[in-house]
Amino acid sequence: MISPDADRVQVLSQAGAAILTGGLFVSILLSLPYLSTPYPLPSETAANMVRVQFLYAAWSITVMALVAVSLWDALALDSRDTQILGPLPLKRGVIVRAKVSALLMIGAGFAAALNVLPAVIHPVVALSRLRPSVLQVLTLVAAHLVSTTAAATFGFVAVLGLRELLHAVLGTAAFRRISMAVRAGLVVMLVTTLLLIPAMSFKVATLWLLGALKTNLLVPMWFVGLHDMMSGHIWSQLPRPDLPPRVAASERTFDLIYQSHRPLLHELGLAGGAIFLIILLGSAAAYWWNNRRLPVPPISRAAERGAVGAVFDSIAQQLVARRPLVRAGFFFTTRVLARSVQNRLSIGIPLAVAIAVATVSLRLAGIGSTLDFSSAPVALLAVQLLFVSALVLGFRHSVRVPGDLRARWIFHLIRPANQAQYLSGAKRAAVVKLIVPVLVALLPLHVLALGWQTAILHFTFGLLSALVLSEVSLLGYRRLPFASSYVPTMDVTTYGGIYAFLFLIGVYTVAGLEQLALSSTRGTVVLFVVTGTILVIIRGMDVWQRRDSVEVELDELADPPTLRLGLME
Repeated sequence: MISPDADRVQVLSQAGAAILTGGLFVSILLSLPYLSTPYPLPSETAANMVRVQFLYAAWSITVMALVAVSLWDALALDSRDTQILGPLPLKRGVIVRAKVSALLMIGAGFAAALNVLPAVIHPVVALSRLRPSVLQVLTLVAAHLVSTTAAATFGFVAVLGLRELLHAVLGTAAFRRISMAVRAGLVVMLVTTLLLIPAMSFKVATLWLLGALKTNLLVPMWFVGLHDMMSGHIWSQLPRPDLPPRVAASERTFDLIYQSHRPLLHELGLAGGAIFLIILLGSAAAYWWNNRRLPVPPISRAAERGAVGAVFDSIAQQLVARRPLVRAGFFFTTRVLARSVQNRLSIGIPLAVAIAVATVSLRLAGIGSTLDFSSAPVALLAVQLLFVSALVLGFRHSVRVPGDLRARWIFHLIRPANQAQYLSGAKRAAVVKLIVPVLVALLPLHVLALGWQTAILHFTFGLLSALVLSEVSLLGYRRLPFASSYVPTMDVTTYGGIYAFLFLIGVYTVAGLEQLALSSTRGTVVLFVVTGTILVIIRGMDVWQRRDSVEVELDELADPPTLRLGLME
């Protein structure tokens, strides 16, 4: 939808392959302890199965919720259906059934890719050394597949239900106004959760088993309870091997822990099933209510700016974008970032990754809920640079994505006379629209942890770093932001992990240097002078590269049909 040369089937195939390989990789890692342990222990395996199933359930819920969010505008009938299918001699029920059938097909496809391989691999390996019967193995496989598929269905239906409930309560006009913001917020929240699942799921499940965490609101535990209701009897039927005294004592402890929690697991399974049924019926009812007639196409009208928007525009014209081409790039970029789903997702996903990395790094540094940052100032200082870098990287990708593919022809007819000025306006819009709000949101935390003086210096350094990174990311960029056709990069490289590792090292190295510099007045002056000098040098390099007038490129070339792996370079 954002590139004339992109193949949607290819995109879906890549997404399915990524999910399949991810599930296979995780299943193999989780299965290794069962093969390496010197003694097969049924009770320890049963207790460990609670933690493993928590991980699988949380993974299924989050991934399928992300799938539903990615299909946000296609989950129900929209104005395009009215314009294309409305004039045809088709009953509304036929169109609705076709839409529901399409959702079931794509949801079932992703759920199968997500859960089939883990359901076959993990239970078989977990029982491989415990001498089970074929029926016991098949029971555990079926329990795994049913529980994780139910979790995946819950994640998909929960997003669908939230969308339809908002639509039913707010009405079509209000829902269209907030839909994009809700979708962007869900993407950030779900991607952050997805990245934190490996680090947090085992800990949460372990705390629950030990009784340190007592709550019925852990949604993945509902499906762990469903799994145990179907397969928990197997562990008491498996033969017990002869064990050394210490190992036997440990096995009895695990058996006591597991057996004492089985009634709670059954309660969670029943409660979760009831809540799941309520959500499913409520989502179906809201879906039927919202689609009881074909939606009315939105009425075109001139954009209306409120008082706040008018003040913002006036300030921007006087202080940020005074020249006409700079102003054009600035305001076009702000409108695209406010209204384009694809461009907001391009920025929201890197931001979610940064939030996950910052959360893990702060936890590893020993920072908890007490807001005592004295023991890990580097980890705290790195948070701001992580967010700024993620926003700049997301914006760099976002400028390649057209705001509206159908309106690109305007830029083919009328191109800016000075592309550098137009691009300068886009970069300033990114700083004002993306960077400054995040820095302001982090400022109270920095004031609390570092004090007013250091927090203001840290804020200023973050803003200066954002200017440097934005200039570096678009150095020599020759296309028009948000107006060129986008072609997904298909090159296969082996350097992605290395780049990510070097990026993190660079962020925390700069945070360490900042901590050292802010400890003295002389160091602070040197820090800002060096950063400002780097900014001037990069802008000079950009001016030098653009000294010759070159026609602006509006289209990216598609990758060749053959790929070079570059393994020997």
